[in-house]
Amino acid sequence: MKAKAAAREARLFDLVENRLAKEGPYLVGERFTAADLYLFMLTIWANPSERALLERCRNIARVATTVRARPRLKAALESHGVLEAGAPSP
Repeated sequence: MKAKAAAREARLFDLVENRLAKEGPYLVGERFTAADLYLFMLTIWANPSERALLERCRNIARVATTVRARPRLKAALESHGVLEAGAPSP
Protein backbone atom coordinates (compact mmCIF):
# COMPACT_ATOMS: atom_id res chain seq x y z
CA MET A 1 0.00 0.00 0.00
CA LYS A 2 2.85 2.41 0.85
CA ALA A 3 4.52 1.75 -2.49
CA LYS A 4 1.28 2.43 -4.36
CA ALA A 5 0.74 5.65 -2.43
CA ALA A 6 4.31 6.80 -3.15
CA ALA A 7 3.91 6.01 -6.86
CA ARG A 8 0.62 7.94 -6.99
CA GLU A 9 2.21 10.91 -5.22
CA ALA A 10 5.08 10.90 -7.73
CA ARG A 11 2.61 10.83 -10.65
CA LEU A 12 0.67 13.77 -9.20
CA PHE A 13 3.82 15.82 -8.70
CA ASP A 14 4.80 14.95 -12.28
CA LEU A 15 1.47 16.37 -13.50
CA VAL A 16 2.18 19.61 -11.64
CA GLU A 17 5.76 19.66 -12.94
CA ASN A 18 4.59 19.28 -16.54
CA ARG A 19 1.93 21.97 -16.15
CA LEU A 20 4.48 24.40 -14.76
CA ALA A 21 6.81 23.63 -17.67
CA LYS A 22 4.09 24.41 -20.21
CA GLU A 23 2.05 27.13 -18.53
CA GLY A 24 4.17 28.53 -15.65
CA PRO A 25 6.01 30.11 -14.07
CA TYR A 26 3.26 29.75 -11.44
CA LEU A 27 0.39 27.28 -11.12
CA VAL A 28 -2.11 29.66 -12.71
CA GLY A 29 0.30 31.16 -15.22
CA GLU A 30 2.00 34.51 -14.78
CA ARG A 31 0.48 35.42 -11.39
CA PHE A 32 1.59 34.23 -7.97
CA THR A 33 -1.45 32.95 -6.03
CA ALA A 34 -2.33 31.02 -2.88
CA ALA A 35 -2.10 27.86 -4.98
CA ASP A 36 1.68 28.36 -5.13
CA LEU A 37 1.82 28.61 -1.33
CA TYR A 38 -0.11 25.36 -1.14
CA LEU A 39 2.27 23.68 -3.59
CA PHE A 40 5.17 24.84 -1.42
CA MET A 41 3.54 23.27 1.64
CA LEU A 42 3.07 20.01 -0.25
CA THR A 43 6.76 19.96 -1.21
CA ILE A 44 7.68 20.05 2.46
CA TRP A 45 5.61 16.91 3.04
CA ALA A 46 6.83 15.08 -0.09
CA ASN A 47 8.00 11.47 0.05
CA PRO A 48 10.67 10.32 0.30
CA SER A 49 11.73 13.91 1.09
CA GLU A 50 11.38 17.52 0.09
CA ARG A 51 14.97 17.56 -1.14
CA ALA A 52 14.41 14.50 -3.36
CA LEU A 53 11.31 16.06 -4.93
CA LEU A 54 13.01 19.39 -5.59
CA GLU A 55 16.00 17.64 -7.18
CA ARG A 56 13.67 15.64 -9.45
CA CYS A 57 11.24 18.44 -10.37
CA ARG A 58 13.06 21.63 -11.36
CA ASN A 59 9.90 23.66 -12.09
CA ILE A 60 8.37 22.80 -8.73
CA ALA A 61 11.75 23.65 -7.16
CA ARG A 62 11.66 27.06 -8.82
CA VAL A 63 8.21 27.80 -7.38
CA ALA A 64 9.27 26.53 -3.94
CA THR A 65 12.38 28.73 -4.01
CA THR A 66 10.30 31.75 -4.99
CA VAL A 67 7.78 31.09 -2.22
CA ARG A 68 10.50 30.40 0.35
CA ALA A 69 12.05 33.82 -0.44
CA ARG A 70 8.86 35.82 0.18
CA PRO A 71 9.70 38.18 3.07
CA ARG A 72 6.98 37.23 5.55
CA LEU A 73 7.26 33.51 4.93
CA LYS A 74 11.04 33.72 4.98
CA ALA A 75 10.91 35.36 8.42
CA ALA A 76 8.57 32.65 9.73
CA LEU A 77 10.73 29.85 8.32
CA GLU A 78 13.88 31.41 9.76
CA SER A 79 12.28 31.72 13.20
CA HIS A 80 11.59 27.98 13.16
CA GLY A 81 15.02 27.07 11.77
CA VAL A 82 13.63 25.56 8.56
CA LEU A 83 14.54 28.14 5.93
CA GLU A 84 16.61 25.74 3.86
CA ALA A 85 14.89 23.08 1.74
CA GLY A 86 14.88 19.75 3.48
CA ALA A 87 15.76 21.22 6.88
CA PRO A 88 14.55 19.02 9.71
CA SER A 89 11.81 20.36 11.96
CA PRO A 90 13.12 21.64 15.30
